[in-house]
Amino acid sequence: MDKLKPALPPGFKELYQSGRYSDLTLICGKKRFKVHKCVLDTQSTVFRKMLGGDFKEAEQNKIKLEDDMPDVLAVLLHYLYHTALPTAAPGITKAQPNFMVWVYAIADKYDVPGLRDLATARFAEDLVADENADNINGFVSGIRAVQGHTADMRLWDIVDREIMSNLGWLADNDQFFELLKEMPELNKVLLKNSARNKVLSNNGQFNGLRVEVGGAYGSQPVISYY
Repeated sequence: MDKLKPALPPGFKELYQSGRYSDLTLICGKKRFKVHKCVLDTQSTVFRKMLGGDFKEAEQNKIKLEDDMPDVLAVLLHYLYHTALPTAAPGITKAQPNFMVWVYAIADKYDVPGLRDLATARFAEDLVADENADNINGFVSGIRAVQGHTADMRLWDIVDREIMSNLGWLADNDQFFELLKEMPELNKVLLKNSARNKVLSNNGQFNGLRVEVGGAYGSQPVISYY
């Protein structure tokens, strides 16, 4: 893979804000982003291929990105010019773990490792489990976003760590219980890490948590409560 430069001269920030000398428009939903081909080419191998290949829209200086979310794409483009997360954007000003998962996913899609690292760090900050109702909603939605948008173990490690640190009260939380029923793979992860960390007692019980192994061949772990 070609090695890309991690940052651009400071003057490019102003060019992005003003749209001056833009030679490409990215169309995403109802939003249009005036950008510069040289920036996309030097910051993303995926954009480089789109711009240099047989992508007909690129020849017309317009590219439709129909599979992306406009607010998330805006974060990606901001990063390409600033090498930082925007300070004011939906999902940035207020902790929203699911939004950071979407940012991680788009960074992965367009091969922007620096943004992927920032999204990982911010996800670790935002994914906080406590007994506050609003917080548990964000916690659960963040885990669902990881399940739906990426299989990368870096995010799953963060999820696992936060769950295991709060397992005592999560075991009695109805929303978390429903999440476990929806995501059997999460049961497997918790079971493996429980065994690894030796938190299971000899009778297979811990803080109101019971791990049962079911299925014809005993291969499907199920976490239930009592």
